Amino acid sequence: MAVTAVTSLIMLVAMVLPFTPVAPMLKMQPLPFAYFPWLIGILVGYCLLTQVVKNWYIRRFGEWL
Repeated sequence: MAVTAVTSLIMLVAMVLPFTPVAPMLKMQPLPFAYFPWLIGILVGYCLLTQVVKNWYIRRFGEWL
């Protein structure tokens, strides 16, 4: 649960950062809002895929790393 929470927090910070006053110092600019539904879909897909692979690994080898 903690890994999921930290990963979600990092994804949120990365999406919000270009809209903050810090962005120009990092030479970032905001992306168009039409990009975000795609980004959210990709991130959710990534989380689901890694969960599936983790569950497969645990079933196959009997333990998580």
